[in-house]
Amino acid sequence: MKVLKKCGWFILCILPVLLYFVIEMVVMSALIFVYTFSHYGDGTTQAELAMQANEWIYGNTIYLMLACQVTALLVFGIWYYAVYGKKKRPKHVEEPEGKHVAVIVVLGILLQAVVSGVLNVISVIAPDALTEYEQLMESSGITETSVVVLFAAAVMAPIVEELLCRGVIFRLARHVSAKFWVANTIQALLFGVLHANLVQGLYAFVFGLVLGYVYGKYERIWLCMLLHGVINLSGVVVSMLYGVMALMGNLIALTFMIAIIAAATAGTVVCLKEGLGPISKVPEAAVTSASEAGE
Repeated sequence: MKVLKKCGWFILCILPVLLYFVIEMVVMSALIFVYTFSHYGDGTTQAELAMQANEWIYGNTIYLMLACQVTALLVFGIWYYAVYGKKKRPKHVEEPEGKHVAVIVVLGILLQAVVSGVLNVISVIAPDALTEYEQLMESSGITETSVVVLFAAAVMAPIVEELLCRGVIFRLARHVSAKFWVANTIQALLFGVLHANLVQGLYAFVFGLVLGYVYGKYERIWLCMLLHGVINLSGVVVSMLYGVMALMGNLIALTFMIAIIAAATAGTVVCLKEGLGPISKVPEAAVTSASEAGE
């Protein structure tokens, strides 16, 4: 019976991600309907109109993304606030200080340096390995540097995805197991699935583990939003840096890239172990209570 209930909670963890995908489909369908309705009677056939609508959506992917983000913000913002927003934090949860916020900002830059470095090394060693991923990024408009793209990637995405994954899914995952690493792995895995492609899903899983760690330590969603925003925003500068290195020739570029990856990885470990430190041990009474809630 206990196992079945835990499985039930795990299924509940998946539902918010499915809901987000439903939101994307509904918003896209609504925009296609608006486009079709506004151009109906222009002398084009239904087949031509449908093709034009799809081309319009494809050419305005970033605005479709923004519309989905705004809709999801309303849905998951209300969910998070109504269910969890007014609850008091457990006494064992730590209070972040200014130095911790600074460490989190540095941590975001280092994480981006590691992941972007690995992707660039793969691109140098095996140029065709990431072709599909790069085409997907270009078609989505994310690789462009514009105010709209930066707003969607560095502001809206962190707010919406943190409310969804760390705010809602993480708390649901706690009912699966009282052990932090179990809940953190579940939410990070679903954070990867949310990105809907293998390459982005893999590094989103890594980011998700760190973001979950920050939430588990402080239980302040704004800190996760800050870290997420720094990761996404620093991607612009870090990508430019690696792009310049790629022009130096494969051997020199690889040498510099591997050196930066090694330094950034070491810095990440220092930030986590020394700058933030381990998550405070949950009191035995809290563990028992959480276990009973999951039963």
